Amino acid sequence: PLLLALLLLAALLGALGFSALRRHTYAPSASAPLVRLSTDLPPPLPPAPKPATDTCMLFVTRSMSLTKVRRTLFSAQQRFNNRFAHPLVLLSDQPFDAQFQQTVRLMLGANASVAFGLIEESDWGYPAWIDRARAEHAADNWVDAHDDEDDAGGRPGYRHMLRYWAAPFADHPLLAGCTYLWRLEPGAHFTCDLPRDPLARMRSQNTAYAFSVALTEMPDAAPSLVPVARDFISAHPELFTDAANNSLAWLFDRRSAKNGGEQCRFLTNSELIDLRFVRSDAYRKLFAYVDRLGVFYYERWSDATVRALAVAMFLPATRVQWLDDVGYRHDRLNNCPQPEAIQMRCTCDPLKSSHLLPMACSAGWPNSTHAASESVFAIDPHLV
Repeated sequence: PLLLALLLLAALLGALGFSALRRHTYAPSASAPLVRLSTDLPPPLPPAPKPATDTCMLFVTRSMSLTKVRRTLFSAQQRFNNRFAHPLVLLSDQPFDAQFQQTVRLMLGANASVAFGLIEESDWGYPAWIDRARAEHAADNWVDAHDDEDDAGGRPGYRHMLRYWAAPFADHPLLAGCTYLWRLEPGAHFTCDLPRDPLARMRSQNTAYAFSVALTEMPDAAPSLVPVARDFISAHPELFTDAANNSLAWLFDRRSAKNGGEQCRFLTNSELIDLRFVRSDAYRKLFAYVDRLGVFYYERWSDATVRALAVAMFLPATRVQWLDDVGYRHDRLNNCPQPEAIQMRCTCDPLKSSHLLPMACSAGWPNSTHAASESVFAIDPHLV
């Protein structure tokens, strides 16, 4: 009887509580203001442009990285390339297995353009003039100095990859018809929908290089950078863009007073390149010069080091662009657009964008894209 009485009491209290909840929750108050959702939603995406014939997207990877490639490719397709239809090229120093190729083809669809290529042994390995014992010793010292046995900088294959991305990649036969290239990094992803095509913007604005993130170089990564740059300029003054237009002040001087001489570099795992720049006589001479010095193996030079130096020396700032309106993330680094109009198409946190970090150089670039008329979010009929 006691248990039955308690159950009846609980049921009565529950009914009373539910009745009160209905009265207080659903009965509108005459004095309470109505809350309306904003109607300032982003406009629908413009019609897809005609596929370009001189663009491409490029992975340099291996079959073992399929999961990372899938993540990046899915992101790229969903955010922009299912509309722009840039051809995809995947290169490796090892043949891609059947599962890798089949998975990529299925992700892109039957009508997509995709090609798988093998990197020549001469482009992926120690050059003949490199002292391998010295190179291995330098790599071991790098790992020891950074207290990280898993640091990729200690692996020969990683050094080969950095050297390959510095210049040889541009001459692969599968890229012969490509002028404007979008580099894709396995594991990276894009955080904003892109109504307009950044590669089309490059063409229309005569941009030679575009980047997402720029940071200061690690102090001990390229200790010879300044003297090498000075010596190369002295040896080839005819290649040097005049001081009024080059970006050497951004590369060296801007950060030196604040960070003890550190140099800026582009995060090259997210870059757009006019390949005519990398294939130019000036760029080839610079690469050959630093390559003969062995800096990819005796120091910790990377493709980012070479790219930043070449951009700073050979291109006027007006032909280089910070992609501040393209949401991108790789590992802990990211670029998140700041304008609210762009944020409505993004999933990133603008307060955590890497350009706000103390070691960032991105915001100092003189040719950003915040102006609405320059943004890939602007509706520009000339880009279609």
